[in-house]
Amino acid sequence: MLNALARGSAELSLLIWRVGELLAGAITLLLVVAYALLTDVGAPIWRATLMLALYLGARLLYREKSMLNAMGAAGLGLLVVNPQVLFGASFQLTFLCVLLIVAVGVPVLERTSQPYHRGLMYLDSTRYDVSLLAKVAQFRLDLRMVGGRLQHFIGGRLTLPAIAGILRTGFAGFEVLIISAVMQVGLALPMAYYFHRATVVGLPANMLVVPLTGVLMAASIAAVAAGYGSLALAKAPALIAAVALQVISGTVQEFGSWRVADTRVPTPALAVVLIGLGALLLAMVLARRRLLLASAGLVALTASAVWICTVPPQPQFRSGVLEMRQLT
Repeated sequence: MLNALARGSAELSLLIWRVGELLAGAITLLLVVAYALLTDVGAPIWRATLMLALYLGARLLYREKSMLNAMGAAGLGLLVVNPQVLFGASFQLTFLCVLLIVAVGVPVLERTSQPYHRGLMYLDSTRYDVSLLAKVAQFRLDLRMVGGRLQHFIGGRLTLPAIAGILRTGFAGFEVLIISAVMQVGLALPMAYYFHRATVVGLPANMLVVPLTGVLMAASIAAVAAGYGSLALAKAPALIAAVALQVISGTVQEFGSWRVADTRVPTPALAVVLIGLGALLLAMVLARRRLLLASAGLVALTASAVWICTVPPQPQFRSGVLEMRQLT
């Protein structure tokens, strides 16, 4: 997730600097490949890089960009080269993380906060209202009325931009919360199966770490770029990056020190695994349906995660048989 955020931040920064979309994608891809070569972390980084290359390459063919298609193509390519990677925990966790975001998290956000979040653009333009949904246009009209009323008490012309900024922050926090929650319940099954752990503190940790990661990446890029011209100019963004890194590290250490963070769970039984996979597929299928059906899919996925993390399996005893177990 953090690698995806870093790649998205790089392309977004280039677009903000008014670099063309095609050129921004090419530069982003070059930077990501350079990052993969520099870090030499291994297969997870190259899988993410391959998915990004396919996603950005779709615009060269004037095709609609789809992360699900990019995931499928990247996974198929890796399986053709080495079919055994399908049974590796790293491969499964990498693709499941992205799949949860794209197939469950994003559709939920598209039905809830994102229309209103996008509706905060050009808030003072009434012409932009006609291109939006009726409920979003009404939302913008209400904000203008609230902003106009507040100007009588506060004064100034910054009232409406200030309201928009506060709402953007709130919507961003809500989106981080939803994505983090979806990933936490969706990863309960593989975490229990491979690592015998329940990630019960992942949600509050992500609420702090994910926004700070965006600050860290932007400040780091600015510090490196400024360092080529003047070390004095690089000190300010470097300080911001250092503070963000310290807070991220402190957050992880603090939440990791909680006793509940080391919740151990047994290996799920076959029936639990099948039910967990069924709940995951159900959530993906229903995510783009009506909000009520999408909510039902999320409830099923959450219930399966709670079952995996809290309900111990029934011990199996065989009378007349001596059993010896060894912890290694």
